[in-house]
Amino acid sequence: MDILIDLDNILVDTYKIWLKAYNLFYLPKGAEEVKIEDLTNFEMDKNKNVNGNIWKIIDSDGFFKDLPEIEGGVWAVEKLQKAGHNVIICSSPSKNIGSWTDKIYWIQNHLKIMSNKNIILTGSKQLVMADILIDDSPKNAYNWRKKNPKGIVAQINWPYNLNSVAQIKADSWEDTKSAWQTILGKIL
Repeated sequence: MDILIDLDNILVDTYKIWLKAYNLFYLPKGAEEVKIEDLTNFEMDKNKNVNGNIWKIIDSDGFFKDLPEIEGGVWAVEKLQKAGHNVIICSSPSKNIGSWTDKIYWIQNHLKIMSNKNIILTGSKQLVMADILIDDSPKNAYNWRKKNPKGIVAQINWPYNLNSVAQIKADSWEDTKSAWQTILGKIL
């Protein structure tokens, strides 16, 4: 099977660093610190105590380059590849052109078994055909399913994607290794 796998919050722990930086530099005075469980809307600046400054962080040079792995993610990619699946990393870059090279750098340093031929960076994932999409974005899940009605969408549950169209929903962001085991149990 052809399997598209997102980076952010599927293989890469983006929110841990993003929220830490936001709370440190941009949190409105007197507001409570923003935690992952507060993110009930995928559009980050639509969440309580979050403003447009949140995008300055993700659009900054080098943001993606050294983000930590999501526990279980790299292991899952290796397991899928060893089972004979064609795994393709399919990630949306930020507005900063440097995020393209940062994401490639991350893949080359954490997914050494990944061929450069199996990397797609696009903001229009619905145009990429595959059997399965593993992504955290409810919008990507919806748009991809609309274009690929026979395809399967899998996700790790986050507070903002609980109502998505994903057919495979794995609990949860609090235990990503277990979530990946659930996803693999449905695919393999």
